[in-house]
Order: sequence, then structure tokens, then C-alpha cells
Amino acid sequence: MSSKKNTMIPFPISNRSLSFFNEHKDEMLLALHKRISTLYGRDTSLVYYDVTNYYFEIDEQDEMRHSRC
Repeated sequence: MSSKKNTMIPFPISNRSLSFFNEHKDEMLLALHKRISTLYGRDTSLVYYDVTNYYFEIDEQDEMRHSRC
């Protein structure tokens, strides 16, 4: 029987750290990208961005957007 250690961070502590993560998000994302690229050989010469799940509706139409109604 294995015992799992509780890894939950108390909310007040995690909430206070959000500003730190926000300030350093670009550096952290770059470091994470570089590490994953090194470990798994990520090739970013061509990247696809999936926007098929974006959906919006408008009430009033203009020259670019048309209402479905």
C-alpha cells in the first residue's frame, strides 16, 4: 500500500504567488520550451495553431460580421 503525500498548496500562499508568476511568465515559458526541446527534440520550424473551437455570436451586424438571426 503506497501512501501519497498531500501536495496541495494552501490557497493564500498560492494566491500570493500569482503576481510572481505573472512577472516571470515569459522567462519561465522560454525555459520550459528549451527544456522540452532538449529532452524530446521538439521541432518548432512549423507550428500549427488550432482555432477551430472558437465561436462567437453578435447581436448587431456590421460590414465584417453578420448575425445568424
